[in-house]
Formats: sequence, C-alpha cells, structure tokens
Amino acid sequence: MIISSKKLSGVFGFCLLAAIGGWQAEAQDTTAAQPQQQPAPAAQPAPAPQAAQAPQAVQAPQAVPAPLDHSLTPPKAEEITAFAGDVITPRNFTGVVVNLQKEKVMEFLSAGEVKPDDADRGKWYSLADLTLPDKILNLPETQALKKQADQMPDSNGRIYFNAMISATGVLATKDRVLFWTLWNDRVLRLCDETGRGCLLVLGADAKPSAQFIDPAGEYDGMDDPWHKLFSKLGKPDPKDVALFCNRPASISRGEMRNYIDKDSFISCLQNGLFVYQLSEFDGGMDPLAFKTKAPDTSVQAWRNRASTYMGEMNNSTACDGVLVTGAGNIVFWKFAGSSALCFMDAQHHTALLLVHPPCYNSPAASYTQFPVDGTMRLSAIARSVVLKGADWPAGKPCPLDREKAVQAAWQEFVRATGAKDPAAWRTGLVTTTALGATKFAKWYYTVRFVNQTTPGADATLYVGMDGTAGEINTVEEGMQKISRMPMPPPPSPPPTNTTQ
Repeated sequence: MIISSKKLSGVFGFCLLAAIGGWQAEAQDTTAAQPQQQPAPAAQPAPAPQAAQAPQAVQAPQAVPAPLDHSLTPPKAEEITAFAGDVITPRNFTGVVVNLQKEKVMEFLSAGEVKPDDADRGKWYSLADLTLPDKILNLPETQALKKQADQMPDSNGRIYFNAMISATGVLATKDRVLFWTLWNDRVLRLCDETGRGCLLVLGADAKPSAQFIDPAGEYDGMDDPWHKLFSKLGKPDPKDVALFCNRPASISRGEMRNYIDKDSFISCLQNGLFVYQLSEFDGGMDPLAFKTKAPDTSVQAWRNRASTYMGEMNNSTACDGVLVTGAGNIVFWKFAGSSALCFMDAQHHTALLLVHPPCYNSPAASYTQFPVDGTMRLSAIARSVVLKGADWPAGKPCPLDREKAVQAAWQEFVRATGAKDPAAWRTGLVTTTALGATKFAKWYYTVRFVNQTTPGADATLYVGMDGTAGEINTVEEGMQKISRMPMPPPPSPPPTNTTQ
C-alpha cells in the first residue's frame, strides 16, 4: 500500500501519529506497496534501453491509465446478507479491542450521510466521543488511555482515545465484501479490498455506541475450546465459497501485505491437508505458538512438520482476509507463514490446512487468463524473472516504485494487444506477492487494468522487482512458454495424512 498521513495540530501531533497507527495511513489509491514505503527512488538502477525483442522491460515513460475513483458507494441496509465482528486480533495495536453489535452498524447504513474518506480525518475522528459501557471504561487499560488523552490539548485527546479503541468487522451483500471501522458514536468508515472507502456520518441524535459494545474475548465455548471450538469448523468446501477477498492494505496496521488471488486460494482449499492437531489458536491465528496446554507428542510432531512443510515464517508479513459461504457465513482466513492456512468463523470455531505455496511446483510464479477483443490471452511471469529482482527485506522501501511497475505492465499490455488509448482503461488494484520458497525475500507486483467499455474484460499483468514485466501471449503460446521455463527445485514431501 502507499501511505499518506494527515497532520494533526498541536504539540502532540507527532506522538499521535505514532500512537494511532493505521487510521490515518490509508491510501488514496490503495496498492500493495508495503507500509514502510515512502515515495523514493527505486533501489534498482534504471534499466538500460532494451532491444525491440524484449519489449517487456521498462523503457521511456508513457501515459498509463488513470487510477480508479477512490470513493465507495455504501450498500443499503436491506442489502446486507452477512455480518460479523472481527475475530482476528489486530497486530501492533496497544489499545483496547471491543465488539460492536450489528444494530449500531445498521443505524449508520440506514441514516448515515455519505462523506468522502479522503477529507480532513482529524475533523471526523474528533466529531464525537466513542462511548463505552462501564465494564470496559473501568478497565485499567482503558483508564490509562483516558488519562493520557486528558493530558492532550485541544481535540487531540479525543482523537487519540477514539483511535485507541478498536471496533472493526465485516459485512457482505450478494456480490461484495466490505470492512467497517467505528471511529466514534457518529462516524463509521467502510472500505473494500482495494482500499476504496467512504464515511457514514450520523447526526447529533445518534445512539450512544456504549449501548452496542461488548468486551472482546467473551464468546461461547471459550472455557472448553477443544471440545467446542478447536477444529470444529472443518475443512472449508471450495465449491461453497461465494465471496472471497483479502483484507485491505489500508487497515493492516503496519504489516507488509502478501496478496493471494482467489484462484490460488481455491487451489489451497482443494489440495490442503486438514490437520486438527494444529487447529489450536486464538484470534492471533498462530497455531505454532498459541497453546492452551503443553503440546503432547503428536501435536509437537505436527508443529515440527509444519515448520518444514515449506512453512516460511515472517512476522512482518500478513496474508489474510475473508470468505463468505453460500449460506451467508463469514469465515476469516489467515496464513501463518506460507503453508499453515488458518480459519475462524464469527463463533470462533477453527480449522487449519497445511498447504504448499501457490505455484510452488510451477516454473511460472503466477499466471492468469483474460479476454482481449474476443481472444483469450495468458499473462504469466516466470519464477526466474522474479528471482532476478532485488530482495525486499521487511521494513525497507520496495525495490521498485509502484509507478514504475504500472508503467512496465502497461507497456507490455500495449505491445501484446495493440491498445492505444489509456483513457479506455483504469489502473485498478496494484498488489505485491511473495514468491514461495524464498523466505519472503523475492516479491513481484500484480497490476490490474480495468476495462471501461467492456465489463469483465479486465487485464492482469505481473512485474518483477527489476522492472521486467511478465509476458502476454495467446493461451496456446503462453502454455508452451511456461512448459519451457526452468523448473523450481522439488518441494519437501508432504506429511502423512492424519485427520479426525
């Protein structure tokens, strides 16, 4: 994602920016450039002019499609088909996490006035208090936050306190998933997977949030999780996934985002190994660390196997999101490393699959198909191209600027399709993905161009961190080229299947 910040007035402004974390760090055009990235020169030297036979390399700048409109149209209250409070514990957050009941969110959807979320954030955060019930307000950690807020001048104290109370969740309609965040009694933010968002603002007669807030961590079965929660979700059915999305980069609270597309995710569901012994985890979604009791020999053996099942770990990288089943059930998913895929529903039932990273056994790092003028094209990037790019260590600027990645992708799209008019397209979601079996060192961009004239005919391209774009070919030519790409090393053998 690309980070931008609203400056806060007062002597405590800098401290507030650090403490509030992600609320004001949401992008105008949310992409997958990592949170630590600021606009800076690419780490790689500018590529030399390329010969005509290698048009996918970055050359002279040219016009590219404008970004999609950042604004989001909220759904109507009657369109909501599923709702859940967030169960995943926010990382790098030192405030108080609470649960917000559906009734308060529906009040915003029914009566809230829509405002752009790229306006003065400080104004909206300080519009009203975020009221809490006494059982939460009287907690020592809440009182400590209130004491800090009371010492801050002007509206900074209210901004700080509201931002340090986390009330988040998910709602769905028949065709999209939206993430909501309560800012205060009168303001709710909505955003989608791309980071497009809006604010819903209530009038002065808004109902106090305290009526609808419950402590986080209180749910049925928490006192007897192995019998009522752990592994009780079962293996999700790939055919039952009605909606799927990644968590927006704009609310990831400072983590590097490792994006996974739906096709790769469904492949993980189809080929993953359900392991009930590793389904013991809480909202932190870390089955290799969390435990309610000392692991027995069987569980410890599975943990050891999971750590070598191409199970690369990187605490600075997050890959998580939401799926909605055909019955309207919301299930949160998260990768612990690259191979432990964790699931938890709104009732805190869990499941875990051991999976190989997407395309781990393919010479292509990623590939997809899309139509152009009635002809299906295949877009692919070789693992060898991704491996040529510079490493991207956690906390460091991306080796390739987002703008250069979009430029390289558009250049390849023009070469392969003959497209001439950037105005006919928009630059959509731009994300980054870590290449499996590289210990989260090698990454590549995925750039999506949205067709403005033909719905459903959007294009997806890939760009390595050295600025080299993957190629677009006809499907037949593309598959032939993939078959000639160098194969990756053989993967580790899978563990023996042990299910309950």
